[in-house]
Amino acid sequence: MNSSTSPVPYGMEVASDALIEIMRELLSAYLILCIFGFMCSLLNIPLLFVLFGSRRLRADSKLLICLAVGDLINCIALSLMGFDRYILYIYSIPTKLVPLVTSLSCASKPYMWFRIIGNLWPPSVQMVMGLERVTACVAPVIYIRYIRDRSIYLCAVTVLAVVPFFIVGIVLAVTNGTKGYVKFDCGEFLL
Repeated sequence: MNSSTSPVPYGMEVASDALIEIMRELLSAYLILCIFGFMCSLLNIPLLFVLFGSRRLRADSKLLICLAVGDLINCIALSLMGFDRYILYIYSIPTKLVPLVTSLSCASKPYMWFRIIGNLWPPSVQMVMGLERVTACVAPVIYIRYIRDRSIYLCAVTVLAVVPFFIVGIVLAVTNGTKGYVKFDCGEFLL
């Protein structure tokens, strides 16, 4: 399709040759991201099965379970993002058209929310795990009295640490939803 002689469909814009070339270069990378994200998701399933399957591990490894679930979500997010961008680029390269998207339309993509969880929850769990270990070493009496048998509360703290970022994301998407367009693949600017 020659976009210079035919009208541009509503909600689309013509992509520059430089952008098309960058998309060609990234096409295989996003396919690989999709495949590896899916494969890593599959690797997390046996781990979660073992952690949930044992009564003792369920009781003693709540933070480790949170970490495994967060990693699974991160892998799913990467796979979905790779798939979404691969399909977008497959369409955009031959037509030389890219969609016009707003921050609100980007926020409606599921992988964006999975990425927020996957990028924030595992590090918050790791931080809490580290603080828990430091407390156990530095102040064992406090650890035994207030923390050791209450790891479910620590899990709740890690979940609550991610909630403000969801709220900020929703507020920014809604308030900026009509302020213009963002990059067509809802990512970082290439040019």
